[in-house]
Amino acid sequence: MVDTAGWFGHFGLNANFVKNTKSVSTIGGNLRLEYLKEKNKVLLLSNYNLIRANNERFIDNGFQHFRYNRQIKPKIEYEFFTQAQFNNRIRITFRGLIGTGLRYQFYNSNNRKAFIGMAYMYEYDEIKIIEDVITKFRDHRMSSYVSFTIQPFSNNFSISNITYFQPVLTKFSDVRLSSQTSLKFVISKKLTFTSIFNITNDTRVPENVPATYYSLRNGIRWNFI
Repeated sequence: MVDTAGWFGHFGLNANFVKNTKSVSTIGGNLRLEYLKEKNKVLLLSNYNLIRANNERFIDNGFQHFRYNRQIKPKIEYEFFTQAQFNNRIRITFRGLIGTGLRYQFYNSNNRKAFIGMAYMYEYDEIKIIEDVITKFRDHRMSSYVSFTIQPFSNNFSISNITYFQPVLTKFSDVRLSSQTSLKFVISKKLTFTSIFNITNDTRVPENVPATYYSLRNGIRWNFI
């Protein structure tokens, strides 16, 4: 764990409006807060994205995530997490989850770190499997992941990735695979350019929704301590 104590984090906002044959508006925001004290770490994440043309919402998604870590041995941490989200593109009207497990740091050298995690997760979903018909799911899942961060050139540039494998415990063929890759370039002490690529494959998808979906977001974030 990092020895520095206190709160730190970053946030970003964006908004655009275009009017020609249609009125198109884009709104987005994200917030990351971390608190460190001795062997304890708290992480808060929040994200929202909206793209609307006239009264039609092409993209409307968001999530809130809370995670608590406590170091129990030099390379092992206990984790507790909970999350709430929605995503109209893949017809998730609500998803809530809660889980707990362990994280192990198996590599740490020369600006390179790598972790592996294993957790139990309970998940509640409300999904429009068929248009205008919401189906509810209650699942017990395994949530395992591998993550790494490297700084290949300097401390001003970093690459990180986290990849999740989340099968239903009673039916391993019902599985969700997801991965996020982030590139970060430090412009100044307060400003950072980011490029974030997300890809997810889910065996349980609504009618006319592809099993694999992805997104790419570029932006500037403001860092605070």
